[in-house]
Amino acid sequence: MLYDMKIGIKTQAPQLNWKDHLAKLQTQVVDEQRFLDDLNRSLSNPDFIERAPEHIVQSKREKREAIKITIEQLNIEITTLKIKNK
Repeated sequence: MLYDMKIGIKTQAPQLNWKDHLAKLQTQVVDEQRFLDDLNRSLSNPDFIERAPEHIVQSKREKREAIKITIEQLNIEITTLKIKNK
């Protein structure tokens, strides 16, 4: 039970449907993977690397690494959720 500070009563914690949460996480992985694919496409284009300002190229490289970490974390959460709810 949670205590709602706004109205001063105890309320039930919302129960997440784990299958809905799993679907949401999987959708996030797909979205992040698309973004990663776009970054990889840009960074593998020699014309882009040659013509873009260095700070833009570096920013895209940093975003790429951050997205890789996010995807890995989402996949761990998905695996954990599946194990807990077998």
